Amino acid sequence: MTIRKLSAGRGAGWITDGIAVFKSNPGTYLTACVLVGLLSSLPVFGLFFGLLMPVMYGGLLSLLQHQARGEQTAVGQIFDGFQQPGAFARLLPIVLINLAIALVIVIVVFVTIGVAVFQLVRQSQAHQQPDPQMLMALLPKFALLLLILLPIGVLLGWVMLLAIPRAMLGQVPGMTALREAISAVAGNFLPLLVNLLCLSLLIFVVLLIMLIPFMLLGDVQQHSFFLGMLIQIPIMAVFTGGILALYCAVMFQAWREIFGDDAAAPPPPPATFEA
Repeated sequence: MTIRKLSAGRGAGWITDGIAVFKSNPGTYLTACVLVGLLSSLPVFGLFFGLLMPVMYGGLLSLLQHQARGEQTAVGQIFDGFQQPGAFARLLPIVLINLAIALVIVIVVFVTIGVAVFQLVRQSQAHQQPDPQMLMALLPKFALLLLILLPIGVLLGWVMLLAIPRAMLGQVPGMTALREAISAVAGNFLPLLVNLLCLSLLIFVVLLIMLIPFMLLGDVQQHSFFLGMLIQIPIMAVFTGGILALYCAVMFQAWREIFGDDAAAPPPPPATFEA
């Protein structure tokens, strides 16, 4: 296994080249992403579904790999992480590591600021003004948590960005994929950082565009909570599906370039007819 060290500019290239993988025939892939977004947006069920999101990423990556090879694709491939022989067993350690780290973070946050936040919420529900002294005491703790947890979250996200396709597409055991992903992150810090900055900018632009429908949704929910929930689900499905489409395209392209595991020829160009 060879881990390639890429130039910083490739972090931006993963976005454009990843999108190019499905751009010629986007219908199936984008429909699959919106379907995953819909499932994750459903009340209660979406919470449990989110716990298995790395497996769903695996299905979307499988779909992208088929499309990159010029093979037939189907929306049902989003479940390849469950139905391909050995895929779920390889991805399960990654799922468990994600859950364990998330649990540790929740415990740390609760122990550090949980009681103070709970008291502020109770004051808000009782229509009381927040205690200024409590707020001032909470801010330094919150800033310290953010300073510590944000870099950890970014590094963990980068490891998952490479470990999931390594396990799913490279068919490497989950723990091995995690170790190799850590090595790949260490050797490609700059392109990963550039990619993070580019993705953050794109998501910020998308959030600005979505601000209007979210504001309209808030007005609807004030008059009818049930109707607002019905409208919220498709809006969140499209929004989440768009983020998933971009993220998985980046994940696929980064895996191809860093690990070089996808030796398949690019899809044939569309046929042209001369008059």
